[in-house]
Amino acid sequence: ETSETVQQKIDEARSVGDLNPERARYLLVQARGEVDSYRRKLEDPTYITRADELLGLINEAEVEVFRKQEVTLNTLIELDVLKKNMVTSQMALDDRGDVLLADEASNQIEAINLGDKSSFEVEVSQVGKIRAIAASDKTIYALTEQGVATIPEKGGGEVVITPDELWNDVTVIGTYGGSVYLLDRGQGEIWKYPALSEGYGARRRWLGAGIILDLSKVVDMKVDGDIWLLTSSGKLERYSRGVPLAFGMEGMPYISGDRMMSPSALFVSEDKVYILENGAKRVVVVDIESGKYLKQYENEELDEGKDIVEEGGKVYVLLPDKIVWFAK
Repeated sequence: ETSETVQQKIDEARSVGDLNPERARYLLVQARGEVDSYRRKLEDPTYITRADELLGLINEAEVEVFRKQEVTLNTLIELDVLKKNMVTSQMALDDRGDVLLADEASNQIEAINLGDKSSFEVEVSQVGKIRAIAASDKTIYALTEQGVATIPEKGGGEVVITPDELWNDVTVIGTYGGSVYLLDRGQGEIWKYPALSEGYGARRRWLGAGIILDLSKVVDMKVDGDIWLLTSSGKLERYSRGVPLAFGMEGMPYISGDRMMSPSALFVSEDKVYILENGAKRVVVVDIESGKYLKQYENEELDEGKDIVEEGGKVYVLLPDKIVWFAK
């Protein structure tokens, strides 16, 4: 009887997966719960075997319905090869296909081109200790102890935005259309410095009137006109012109409850959002407009992932000692 009931749920989940992923997720979770509950009461080896077979069928259905893909991680470069004793936790992708990494040990920016794998170093010591970086066009933006600096590829650079009395705990930097966006955890604010023909305008509060946020749990921010916030509590939020947009993660196969497990980074392309979810050892992909879940890529090493970018049909992940990639 349990076998028949579970099989019916598996069949229905397969049939409604595309149109109603939430229903499919509910059916498979329910089916797994029934088998787990029944299996704990069994002593006869024959029935135990049959219960294990049912769990196997549920696993197969989850792979099919939720488009799970186990991937092989290929090494792009070992960090020690790029720079001896390098320590970094963040990547930035520029318009030329260069991945930029802020080396916390030497306070330099190391870069590697994803096309030909050529590498170069950018001298930035004169603009202060680097806290975070972003890239746009041919300019590197560095958030440092002295403020925000713009740095050309050849090195050097200058501080173009200095801290003011309202800065409290500015930790993340983003750029779009030449303007600079700073996430201030302490003030619960996102500051915008608009690009002018020469330099930058005065600080503006980007969030809309009456919008008050707790930004203390934000682990990553991306700016593409809208602003995307990823929190350590497992939520992805989207804001446009300073106000929140409805962005339900429809069909998202959460491992527990309705939140992601220890997400650490995100990357926003023209049509997709890639989320590095350490707790589930996977990269999750959702549609940029609807938020609908599209696919997930799994590998045990992804639990140590620090940052993520996507370029040319490949996803690149920063691990503690190397940059790896897998094909989509």
